[in-house]
Amino acid sequence: MANWTNHSVLSLSRAVDPIAEITRVAREVVLDALEEGWSGPPYDPFALADILGIRTSPSDDVLDARVSAADDRFLIEYNPNKPRGRTRFSIAHEIGHTLFPDCSEWVRNRVTLAQAERDEW
Repeated sequence: MANWTNHSVLSLSRAVDPIAEITRVAREVVLDALEEGWSGPPYDPFALADILGIRTSPSDDVLDARVSAADDRFLIEYNPNKPRGRTRFSIAHEIGHTLFPDCSEWVRNRVTLAQAERDEW
C-alpha cells in the first residue's frame, strides 16, 4: 500500500492490495444480498440498499447523491430530479462508499477537482 495516500484506501487495514480487498468486500456484499433475495439483471440499487439496511431519501438539496451516517445506519440522499439511470448509478455509487471502513467518519459531497483537497477527489 506504499503508493496509496487516500484515507479511505488506507482504512482497508488488511489490504496489501486495496483493489483486491475492496473487490473481495464487494463480492461478499453481493453474495449476501443474492442470498437475501436480491435479483436481476437489472439489479435494483434501492433494493440492495434496503437489504443492507441503508436508508434512501430524495432531497432537492443534494446535487447528485451523498451518504452519511446517523443512528448506526447509513443514509443515502439523492436528487429525485435526475434521470432514472443517473439516480440508480448514484445510489449504487454511494453504496460503494459504504464498503470502506471509514465511510461514517464524514459526509462527502461532490466537488470539482479544483475544490478537492489533496487526494480526496
